[in-house]
Amino acid sequence: MSKFIAWLKSLFSKGKSEMTDVTAQVAAVATTVETAVAADASALVAGAEADIKAVVDEFASAATKIKSVYDKLGVSLHAWEEVVALAKAL
Repeated sequence: MSKFIAWLKSLFSKGKSEMTDVTAQVAAVATTVETAVAADASALVAGAEADIKAVVDEFASAATKIKSVYDKLGVSLHAWEEVVALAKAL
């Protein structure tokens, strides 16, 4: 009977050791994935911010050109600054 109990204990110890190894491997993979996702997300955000800035700059340039045409024509645009600020905010 003592051999049987010893055999069961060895199975438990072996299983516990294997689970510890698996847990460590899963934690390592999770850390690698988390790091990769964070890096990709940062790159996407940086790229999106650059694209947004380019669009806003292009809009500001176009708005300035449009305003200069109206100024040359002598047309007064009462809420021009508010419209431009709203468009940039959107």
